Amino acid sequence: MKFFESRKPARLLAGAALMTAAAILSSAHVEAKPVEIKFGSYQHENHLFMKVARQVLPELEKKTEGRYKFGIYPSEALGKAAEQLDMTNRGLVPVNLVCMCYYPGTYPLLSIETVPIWTNGVAGVRNAFRGGLDKLYEEYLHSKGLTNVGYLGATAFSVRSFGGKGAPIRTPADMKDKRVRTLGLERVVVQESGGAVMTMAMPQVVEALERNMLNALFAQESNWIDWKLYESLDYLNFLDVTTSPMSIIYSKRDIEAIDERDRAAVLQVLAKFMDELDAAYGKFMDDGRKFLTSEWKGKAFYPSPEEKQAFVKVAHDAAVKEFLSRAGEMGPRAIEIVKKFNP
Repeated sequence: MKFFESRKPARLLAGAALMTAAAILSSAHVEAKPVEIKFGSYQHENHLFMKVARQVLPELEKKTEGRYKFGIYPSEALGKAAEQLDMTNRGLVPVNLVCMCYYPGTYPLLSIETVPIWTNGVAGVRNAFRGGLDKLYEEYLHSKGLTNVGYLGATAFSVRSFGGKGAPIRTPADMKDKRVRTLGLERVVVQESGGAVMTMAMPQVVEALERNMLNALFAQESNWIDWKLYESLDYLNFLDVTTSPMSIIYSKRDIEAIDERDRAAVLQVLAKFMDELDAAYGKFMDDGRKFLTSEWKGKAFYPSPEEKQAFVKVAHDAAVKEFLSRAGEMGPRAIEIVKKFNP
C-alpha cells in the first residue's frame, strides 16, 4: 500500500512535467516564424509585375511548410534600379527582378538587347534567351567579378515599338532631323537616319512631347499604356527590332545555403513566377495592341516586311560594329545566338 502511495505523486509529477514540456514545444512551434527571402523590384506596387509576384511568390511558404517565405519589396525599397546587380552580388538582396538594359555602360554585353537585329518578334526574343543568352549572361557577369550573381533567366519578353507626333515615320528618311528618345544602341537607328538622339527619363517624356521638344520615341506597351503616352501621340509604328525583357537574378551564396529540399522549392516558385509573368505580360501586350489598333484615336500600324528591313539595314552594320567593339570576347557569341533565332 505504501509502495503505491509513494509512487502516485511521482507519476503525477512526471505527467505534469511531460505536459509542461509538450506545451513548451507546442508554443515554440506556433511561435516559429518563416525565414524571409527578400525579393526586390523597381516597379511600383500596383504594376502588373508586382501583381503577379503577389499571386505566385506566397506559394513558397506552403511548399516549405512555413520554413521560408518571400518578402516582396517594390518601388526600389531595397535599392535603386541601377544598383540591383551590385546589391545581389553583395548578398544584400537575395532575389531581384531587374532590367539588364540599365547597365549598357558598365556591362556592355547586355546592350545586345538594343542592337536592332531582333526581327522575329517576341518568339525570337524568348527563343534567343532560352537558346543560349540566359547562360551567356551569367557567364559574362561572373567574368566581370559578379561571381555571387546567379542568373535564373529572362522573362516578360517584349519587343519595342516606335511612336511620335505628326506624320508617321515609316522609313529611315522620315526620321531625318527628328528628335527621338532612344534606349541603348537603338540610337544608331536614329543617327544613321539623320535624326537627333534624345536621352531623358520616362517621366520627362510626356512634357517633352507636349512642348514639342521631342518628336518621337522608342518604347513598349508598358510605356504606351501604363504611362498613357498614347494620349500624347499621333501614331505608333510596331517596328519591333529591339527588346528589353526583365530578368531574375539571385545571390548564389544565400540560396545555396538553404537545405536542398527547400532550395528546390525556392527555385520552383521563382520559375513559376517567371512563367506566369511572361504569360501575363504577353496578354498585356496583345490587349494593348488590340486597343491601340482598333479603339485609339491615333494611327497604330505594323510596318511591311520591307519597311522593317529598311530600318534594320540602315543601322545594322554600325550598331553591330559598336556593340562588338565594347562587348568583349563574348560579343560575337551573343550576336550569333540572337541571329540564330532572328534570321
